[in-house]
Amino acid sequence: MTGADLRPRVQFAVRRPAGSGRWWYERIIIACPDGGIALPMAYPPAPGDTIMLWSTGGKIPGGSLFTVVSRMWAHSGYGSADWPYGQADPASGPVLDIIVEPGGGAYADETDICAEPSCEAVIIDGAWWFPPGSDTPDEHDHRPYQHDPVTPS
Repeated sequence: MTGADLRPRVQFAVRRPAGSGRWWYERIIIACPDGGIALPMAYPPAPGDTIMLWSTGGKIPGGSLFTVVSRMWAHSGYGSADWPYGQADPASGPVLDIIVEPGGGAYADETDICAEPSCEAVIIDGAWWFPPGSDTPDEHDHRPYQHDPVTPS
């Protein structure tokens, strides 16, 4: 079948503990180019990948960073409505359910920029930026953590 989009149509759900070893799954609604509920993706994330997701259905509790924990593929069967007898290919790609859990991201264990524990300032493009509502900088020296020199092995 020519012109068919055979990319996987991906749907995401967040997995959260529900007690007694069971799970509660919350579907993440993502805007799709065709107005559907499954996002066509040429390279869907694999288990173990860290991904960022934004829901068009509202804010996702826990943030937008997730770790992929499981995937389930559903392919069209020959002779089905999506892949009629006599056709070389199905009309569309497989549906892929991806289960994610809230994750910390690639930089989860990064140390604070400033050595002062109460400091909320950050460095952006080499300059100190202070949190909104801060009229004056904190009354301490912003001294970044010193790291040990890296020695080639």
